[in-house]
Amino acid sequence: ALPEPENSVEALSELSKAHSDNVRIFVELGRALLDSGDAKHAESALKSALRLDEESLTARVLMGDVYAANGKFTRARKEYATALEIDSAYVPAHLRIALAWHRGGKTDEALKQLNTLLGPDNLPRLVAGHWLVASILAETGDYQGAIEALDRVLAIKKDDPRTLMAKGHLLLKQEKPMLAVAIYTKVTELMPRSPEPVFCLGWAHEKSADSPEVKGKEEERTKRLKMAADAYEKCAEMDPGVRPRDSLGFVSLLAGMHVEAVTQFRRATDIDPKFAAARNNLGLADDLADNRANAKKRYEEVLKRIDKKNVRAHVMLALDLWIDGSANKAIKELERALKIDPDDDLAWTFVGDIHYDNRKTDQAIKAYKKATEINGRNFTAWYHMGIAYDDAKRKDEEADRCYRKALEAKADPPNEMILRLAILNDDTALNRLDEALKFYQLYRDLGGTEEWVPARIEELKEQLAGDG
Repeated sequence: ALPEPENSVEALSELSKAHSDNVRIFVELGRALLDSGDAKHAESALKSALRLDEESLTARVLMGDVYAANGKFTRARKEYATALEIDSAYVPAHLRIALAWHRGGKTDEALKQLNTLLGPDNLPRLVAGHWLVASILAETGDYQGAIEALDRVLAIKKDDPRTLMAKGHLLLKQEKPMLAVAIYTKVTELMPRSPEPVFCLGWAHEKSADSPEVKGKEEERTKRLKMAADAYEKCAEMDPGVRPRDSLGFVSLLAGMHVEAVTQFRRATDIDPKFAAARNNLGLADDLADNRANAKKRYEEVLKRIDKKNVRAHVMLALDLWIDGSANKAIKELERALKIDPDDDLAWTFVGDIHYDNRKTDQAIKAYKKATEINGRNFTAWYHMGIAYDDAKRKDEEADRCYRKALEAKADPPNEMILRLAILNDDTALNRLDEALKFYQLYRDLGGTEEWVPARIEELKEQLAGDG
């Protein structure tokens, strides 16, 4: 028998010295070293295995994994291809070579490889293949394609909890929380003792409270937040960890239950005093209670005592500094956040807001652009960039484009933005009266109250009818 995993590297190293002609020992030593993150010595062990048996399929695939771990995807594919020359039916090599294509930036080639493997004449019921397709498509942002791949897994493995959980996560990515609720509810029935699906059910209920169909229906929103709180509470009973308590506090805050929220955040910090998210949320609770001085102390405490690289604390501290009139200090705090994580789109959005507030429109637009490049569904960045362009001369087309991007990012945008779009298209610079009419009508249908809009709608109807 081979050694237990926790002692495998040391024990296998000793075995390899005593049995230098044993291929399997070198293969398993290479695997253990790779799993421990030591790709350099893993490569050495696997080369020893291949010197003993150059047709060892496992050694070839693991050698490919070593190269892939180092970002050498071309060399990785060569190793996988060599394995397939030895045995064209060796499934691990097929899957790995597809993944190497994807990791190397050739996603189309990866999907082509997998489609061939999963075709009706090959292995259409290969669950691992469909899972890999789903993973690749999810990484590229094709959530619907990923869900369809997971549905193929579910056609093979009916009600598989792991697959259902993944599908629920993708539905939330698609901003379809009610469908995710149904999925997670089913998983809680399949796995009644597992806290994870219960937590995810709370998460889906929480997201559903902000869904477009709930907009303006405060009673329905409260109901959904209550269901989220119930799920988090149940999860906290099953899992005494910090995460469900923190989430229960956050959903209580969303429901306007400030005292209950603070109680839960404090319980979370009692469980784990170094859980930065709960301390940041205590700061958020202070912010919402208009106690920014205390909120700033909490964010500073996180940065000084718990995690000096906590991006969220830097960003929230910056926001409070800005509101209190310290724009330069706020920018410096955001710069610290972006030095830690250059891809934090919220930080870039606030940078844009501060520059816009200081009438530095060009710098604001540059920051908003960066935010939207990182996250194409950042509603606030698109909306505020539209306002910045709207204020700039001869930038109507850009403003219109940004507002429309914002509209794509959020199904229930504020009425003010819809009115801006209508006026922009009604203006002589753009003069798209049919589009203006559409947005004026949408503004009215969403409850817009500007008294002059109904009359303008009728004028546009008459003008467009006359032009026709």
